[in-house]
Amino acid sequence: MTSEKKFAGGFVMGLSLTLGLFYWVFLLQLGVPTASSQWSWAINAKKRQLAEAAGSPKLLLVGGSSTLFGLSAQEIQAKTGVPTVNLGTHFALGSEYILHLTREVARPGDTVLLAFEYEAYSDRFRDELFYDYLLARDPDYFNALPLYQRVQTAMFISSSRLQRGLRSRG
Repeated sequence: MTSEKKFAGGFVMGLSLTLGLFYWVFLLQLGVPTASSQWSWAINAKKRQLAEAAGSPKLLLVGGSSTLFGLSAQEIQAKTGVPTVNLGTHFALGSEYILHLTREVARPGDTVLLAFEYEAYSDRFRDELFYDYLLARDPDYFNALPLYQRVQTAMFISSSRLQRGLRSRG
């Protein structure tokens, strides 16, 4: 066997082992809650409860932190008489995921007011918190993504996030 073939074989073997180890560590910390996603998860869980308790029809205010801090569901409800829930959350979760959360609580007859920040209309925005939240708090959503998006998400995970996930596991 020539040295070139030995090198190529060793390279492929090393790359395979490295990717396998990364994938194992990635799966090991999937679904393990981390402190950095606690606030967003808790507020989304509370808002889900409020939306379910409001019945239907209702008005759902949907967006990032500008909706969370800039629109008053109480004031809108007082002036219109329509049950209103502010589903505003952390913008770093991205518009696609925020819409996923909205679909989970919206019922026929509900009205959804989208008030996204300008940057939400671009798929290029991704934040470390989004990946942390997705992996720590909603692994079912992650597992439902198409394969290419799961691989892409795994490739965006920083080594510090993997370490945080492993530390939180223990």
